[in-house]
Amino acid sequence: MIKPLLFGSLLVLQAPVVTPQRIVIDVSVVDKKGAPISGLTAADFTILEDDKPVSIASVEHVAVAPDGNGAADKDGRIAVLFLDDATPAPTGEGKQAREIANQFISALGPADVAGVIFATGGSGVQSLTTDRAALRAAVARFEQRIGQWMTSSSETNGRLARGGFDQFDQGAVSLYRTMLLSLRRLVDRLAVVENRRKAVVMISTGVPYTPPDPRKIAADDPTGTADAVLEDLRAVIRAAQRAKVIIYTVDPGGLRLSTATLDEVTSLTAEAPAPRVSAAGQANQAFLRSLSVGTGGFATMNTNNTKAAATEILRDLSGYYMVSFDADQRVERFHSIAVRVNRPGATVRVRPGYWPR
Repeated sequence: MIKPLLFGSLLVLQAPVVTPQRIVIDVSVVDKKGAPISGLTAADFTILEDDKPVSIASVEHVAVAPDGNGAADKDGRIAVLFLDDATPAPTGEGKQAREIANQFISALGPADVAGVIFATGGSGVQSLTTDRAALRAAVARFEQRIGQWMTSSSETNGRLARGGFDQFDQGAVSLYRTMLLSLRRLVDRLAVVENRRKAVVMISTGVPYTPPDPRKIAADDPTGTADAVLEDLRAVIRAAQRAKVIIYTVDPGGLRLSTATLDEVTSLTAEAPAPRVSAAGQANQAFLRSLSVGTGGFATMNTNNTKAAATEILRDLSGYYMVSFDADQRVERFHSIAVRVNRPGATVRVRPGYWPR
C-alpha cells in the first residue's frame, strides 16, 4: 500500500520500503562416488529463485568430523531416528527396522548426537544424546504394526476381504495421520536448532496415500480421507523446508518390487499434483521418495544393502554448504529454488524451495 505524506501543502506519495530477506539454504554437492566436494566458492554456484538468477551473498563450507576434531563445526552431527510403528507393514519387518536403526547408531561418531522417537510415542522416546546404549535400548522397544487386515470396498461389494500394507484403507487413515502428525511435531521441535543441518532418519514402509486407480477415488474415498492424508504429507514437507530439516527415508523391506520403481515421482510440493500409481508397493515408495526429495534428502528403498544407508546419510551430514542470498519477498508463498555448480561430474542436492518466514 502506498502511504501519503504531507510536506507543507505538497502531498507526496511514498512507496512502502521492502526489506530484503536473507535466505540461507543448505546444499549438498557430491562427486560421482557420492563423496562431498569441498573448496567451492560463490563463483562456483548459480541459484535460480522462481526460475530467475539471484545474487549470492555468501557461501560457507560446513565440515563436521565424527570425532568433533579438525572441522569447522566441532559439535558433531544431529540426527533423530523416527521408527514408524503406526503405519501397517508386512510381517517380519520389525526386526529389519531395528537392525537398520542399530546400524545407524553403530556408525555414529563420538561427537554425534542422536535421538529415537516412535510414531505413536509411548516408550520409544530417547532425547538427543551421545549415549549409544540408551539409543539401542529405545530401538529395542520398537514393535511393528502388521499391515494385513480385513477390509471391504466397492470391488468386493461390501464383503470382507484380505488387505495389505500397500493398499489404501479408510480404516487405517487414523494410523496414517498419526504418523504424519508425529513427524510434523518432531520437525517443529528440531526447528529451534538454527544454522545447522538437522536430519530425521525415517524407517518406514511408507503410506499408500492414494487409492491405486484414480478412477476409483470417487467411489472408494467419498469422504476425502485420501486427500486429508495427502495434505498432511504436504504440511510435513512445508514445515521441514522452513525448519531446514532433511528427512532421509529407509524402507526396511529390502527388494520389495518386481517392477521398476517410480522414478518420475521426485517431488511433492503443495502445488504438485498427487502421483497416481498402480504397481504393488509403488504408492508406498512414492510416499517415501516425496518426503525425502521434498526436504533435500534421499530415499533408500528396493535394496537389501540397508547398511549402506547409514554410511551415505552420515556422509551427507558431514560436508555441505550454507549458501545465502537476499530475496525481495512481497508475497507469502512457496518459492522454488534450483542450484547449479560448475564442477564436472558434481551432483547437487537441495530442497526444491522455501517458504518465507
